Formats: sequence, C-alpha cells, structure tokens
Amino acid sequence: MPAPKKIKTLIVDGQNNHYVWLKTTMMMQDYLEETGLFEVDIRHMNSVWLGIKYKESRPEPYTMFNEKYTVGDASYCISYNPITTSDFEIDFKKCDLVVTNLGFEAALWPEATRTSFESYMKNGGGLVVVHAANNA
Repeated sequence: MPAPKKIKTLIVDGQNNHYVWLKTTMMMQDYLEETGLFEVDIRHMNSVWLGIKYKESRPEPYTMFNEKYTVGDASYCISYNPITTSDFEIDFKKCDLVVTNLGFEAALWPEATRTSFESYMKNGGGLVVVHAANNA
C-alpha cells in the first residue's frame, strides 16, 4: 500500500506577544513532521514584536533567547514596539493547511496577501489558529 499523500502545511509566524514564538513554531514543525503525514514549510513575517527578528538561519532547536543572540551569520533581537505595516507575500495556493502562530498586534498583511488568503479559505483551504494567534 502506498504511503498517503502528505498534507502541505505552512506555518506563519514572526510577530507574537510571547518571546518564544520561534521555539513554538519549530516544535510544531517537528511534531507534525514526526507523524509522517505533513510536509511543513515555515514563513516568518518581515516584522516582529516582542520576539526574535529572523535572519537567514535558525538557532539550535528550542533554544531560549536573550536580548541579543547570534548563531553563525544570523542575528536575533527583541523589539518592544509593534510594527503596524508589512509587505509580506504568500502564495497560499501551494498549501493544504495554514497554521498561524502570529500574535497580539501582528502587522496587517498587505491587500494582495489578504486577498490571496481569503481566496484560499473560500476554496476550502484549512486553517489552524494557535494560542496567541487568536489575538491577531
């Protein structure tokens, strides 16, 4: 019997009122992939609040963060002021499931991204809202 088709899952994060949002995103990716049922991609928004600004690579799995943190060429820092605009773009047509790990006062997506997401949902796309993301 062939293996079932994997569910193409996109986790979106990058602005959250919990400092450990990157850690929880990585944990969700690992847990989903461990089942063998999900193929997971992660997109970090281009804005951040009360969290770590993502650059090119990730820290070791599940590492807690300080005010400033560097791994290789990647730099991370905490931002205390919410960013209210974003030029974040996603093609949701490539996803079977979107998991949002965005949080309180997350920046508003640009019109094209919102329209793409609305179309994705109207056409049967799946959405899971995780904890603080219900504030976004």
